[in-house]
Amino acid sequence: MATWSAAEVSTTTSSLLDHAGYDTTDRKIPDTNMTTSGTNAPAIAFDCLIPQIAAVPDDCDDLCATLSGEAGQLVQINPLQILEFELGTCGMGIVNLSPCVVRFEDRGNLGAFCNTMVQQCIANGNDAISTVEGTPPAQYALYGLNAPPAYSPPASC
Repeated sequence: MATWSAAEVSTTTSSLLDHAGYDTTDRKIPDTNMTTSGTNAPAIAFDCLIPQIAAVPDDCDDLCATLSGEAGQLVQINPLQILEFELGTCGMGIVNLSPCVVRFEDRGNLGAFCNTMVQQCIANGNDAISTVEGTPPAQYALYGLNAPPAYSPPASC
């Protein structure tokens, strides 16, 4: 089951990965900027970055499936707030770059977006970041997390 948490950021938000403590300087992989657009959809640019902590692709697939299974649930994010979804060694963050409270597409659509980021970057051992320059403006990142420590039950169990 995924854990849901939110964290406030300053008004000088430059990147989800910067907020997470990543140094994105010289981490962009050359020729990995991919742009998709539809007639009614905002342009979405994907960049793959060299990860500090590589995500396990299966964990990201499970995170995407969890989000896809929550179709119909709206995501509301306050201005300049980051909403994070985590599962195993995979994290997905969304930041609202608008000065207004906005409702993003439902979590089911986030699952499809997550799957695209996995296929474009995570499957190749990279982190993914994308910026949507539409209404509302947002930035998405899919990245690796530290694996949880191994658990051994006490001998008295």
